[in-house]
Amino acid sequence: MKVIHAYEKGNSQAGLLVKKLQISGHQVESYEMDVPVSKERITASLPAEVIHLHNSSFVAAHLTDVYVETNNRIATFIHYETSDLRTEKDAIRFNPYAKLGLTFQDAHVTNNLNLLSPLYPACIVKDVEAVAYAAKVHNRVYVVPHAIDLDAITILPSTKGSNSLPLILHLLTNDSKGTDYIEEVIDRLQKEGYQFEYRRIENTSHEDALRQMQQGDIIIDHLLRGSYGVVSIEAMALGKPAISYIREDLKSRYDPSLPVISANPATLYQKLIPLIKDAELRVRIGKAGREYVEQHHHVSAVINKLVEAYRAEIEYLLNPPQSEQPTIVDTITGNTLVNGENRTIEHDTMTRATQTRHLQPNRYYTRKRAKNRSNSYFSFNMAEIPLSATITKAVIVLPVMLNKKQIVSVVRIKRDWNSKKAKRKLPIVFPRQFGKLSTLNRTSVLHWDCTELVRRWHRNGLKNHGIRISRKLRTHPELMITIDE
Repeated sequence: MKVIHAYEKGNSQAGLLVKKLQISGHQVESYEMDVPVSKERITASLPAEVIHLHNSSFVAAHLTDVYVETNNRIATFIHYETSDLRTEKDAIRFNPYAKLGLTFQDAHVTNNLNLLSPLYPACIVKDVEAVAYAAKVHNRVYVVPHAIDLDAITILPSTKGSNSLPLILHLLTNDSKGTDYIEEVIDRLQKEGYQFEYRRIENTSHEDALRQMQQGDIIIDHLLRGSYGVVSIEAMALGKPAISYIREDLKSRYDPSLPVISANPATLYQKLIPLIKDAELRVRIGKAGREYVEQHHHVSAVINKLVEAYRAEIEYLLNPPQSEQPTIVDTITGNTLVNGENRTIEHDTMTRATQTRHLQPNRYYTRKRAKNRSNSYFSFNMAEIPLSATITKAVIVLPVMLNKKQIVSVVRIKRDWNSKKAKRKLPIVFPRQFGKLSTLNRTSVLHWDCTELVRRWHRNGLKNHGIRISRKLRTHPELMITIDE
C-alpha cells in the first residue's frame, strides 16, 4: 500500500507511525515540514492509495485543497488530537470536571472544523472521548489508539526492599491535570497517617521522566479531561498502576480489559488507599496494564489497526452507499456504528431510578479557637452529581459531640480556598449566620437536612465554596444525596 504522510516537524507520533509502516513493508512518502508547503509537493507523489494529514491547525493553514485536488479518489484522512476537537460547550456537557482546569480555544477549534470537515469527510481520532466531538462534523470517524514504542520501554526489576514505602508520582506537563486537587488529597492522606512518598515530576526531559516513573509504584496522570492520556499509557507500559479520570458514560465503550483506575477530584482519596496498602494489588494491576499496552498501544499493534482504517476507507470510496450515513469504526473494540440520523454518540439511555450518593469532602480544615472551641471548614464537589439528576433530599452527617441544647452555627464560605493554605489564611466567610443546628439530647452525630442549599449548589445558582461550622468534628463529614436519575 502506498501512503503519503504530511505533518509538522516535531510530531513524534506521526514519525513513529511512518517508520513502522515502512518497516511493515508499505511504501510511505513522508513530508515533515516546518515551513509552509504547497499542495503540489503532496500531489507530486501521486498516485497513492492513502493521504494521511496530521494536526488540524497545520492542515488548515497549508493543505485545505489537497482532498479536492485528488478528486475524491484517494482515501484522505485528517488525524486529530482531542484538543483539536474539544470545545468548552461540548466538554462541559459531557464532563462536569472540565470546567475545573481545562483551557479551551473554541473560536479556533470551530473555525478549523468548519473549514476542514467539508473537505475531509474521513478523520482519525485516538479514543472514544474524541468520537462524540468529531462525529458532529465528519461523515466517517476512525478510532486508532495512540502508539508508543514498547521496544524502547523496558521493565527493570525493582531494587526496593519489602519494607520500602510506596512512591506516588504525578507528571505535571501542563496546568489542566488537576494537580491542586491531587496534592490536596496527598496532603490529607499524609496527615491521616498513611505511609507513602510523593513526588511531582516537572520541568524535565521525556527520557528523565520515564526513568523517574520506573522508580514509582503508583502513577497519577490527570483528573479532569475524561479519558486517559500518554502518561497513563507509559505508566502501564512500565508495569505501574495508572490513575486517570475516565468519564462514566465512556467506560462501557472502552475495551473491558482496560486497567486504568478512574478517579476524579472527589474519588481520588478512596481510590488511592487500597493501592497504598496493597503491594500485590499494585503488581496485578501493573501486569494487566503492560498486557493492555502490548495489545492496543504498542506501535506494531497500532499499525495493524491503522491499516485496517485505511482499508475500510478505501472500500467505502470504491463501493459508496446509495445514501451518506455517518459511520464510526473503532479499531480497538472492533465495533462499527452506522447511524444515518444522528452524528453523535449519545449517552446510554437509563431508566430513571432513585439512588443515594455518598460524597466525601474535597476540602477540609479544622482550626482551634479559644476556650477549647474550634471551627471546621469543608466543601463537597457537586460535579459528582450528574447535571440531569433531580435531587430529592440532601443530608450532611456531622460527627460532632454535642450536649443537650448546645448550638452549632453554620456560615457559608464566601470565596474559593485551599486546604493546604487554610492554616496560614482562613477561608473568608459571609458575616451573616446561615443556620443553627441543635439537639434535644446528647449526641455524637448530627444530621442536617440541607436539601435546598445543595440543590442551589447543584444548579450553580449559588457559589459552592463550602461551609464553616462552629465545632470540631471527630472525623470528616459526609454528604448523602438522594437523587432520581
